Amino acid sequence: MYLRIKDVLKEQNATAKELAERVGISRENITNIINEKSKPAFDTLVKISEALNVPLSELFSDSQKTTFVCPNCGAKLELKRKED
Repeated sequence: MYLRIKDVLKEQNATAKELAERVGISRENITNIINEKSKPAFDTLVKISEALNVPLSELFSDSQKTTFVCPNCGAKLELKRKED
């Protein structure tokens, strides 16, 4: 899964440290997510999108659709980037 978090941070002139503080996780954890060394939970992605003030779909590459499992009910959720 390709996440655009690094791109969005650059667009906003923000740092991983600032994002980690806004989301409430360690800088190391956010860096691992940005560098795709760890796969974030869906709720963490929601917090990241809220902290960056962008739609969740903005965190994903243009051509990608991503599937998650709902942590509450186990249903499969598919997130698609909306075409403009």
